[in-house]
Amino acid sequence: MRTHSQVRFANGEPVLGVKNSAKAAASVYEQWRPQFSGRERRNAYHLLFSAKAGTDANAVMAAARAVMEERAPGYKFVLAHHKDTKHVHIHAMVQARSAD
Repeated sequence: MRTHSQVRFANGEPVLGVKNSAKAAASVYEQWRPQFSGRERRNAYHLLFSAKAGTDANAVMAAARAVMEERAPGYKFVLAHHKDTKHVHIHAMVQARSAD
């Protein structure tokens, strides 16, 4: 997440108040930290959504958001479009524990 152009929350809004994506990722981590559990093996998971070169990045972002909303309802997540490769890919960071 730290090398991506813009980190966005599940609702599509960018992480605000930071000047670069590394600080955005750190900010999200700090926001989520109070909900982390010392009992969990993992507190967050990293997922990757990838498409072939030339695919519309906005469509891949929308698809990634839709998958996360469908498959992980109640879980906090952020998405980031990685622009420094030929093929389109979106990174997702999702909390391991739901809000429920």
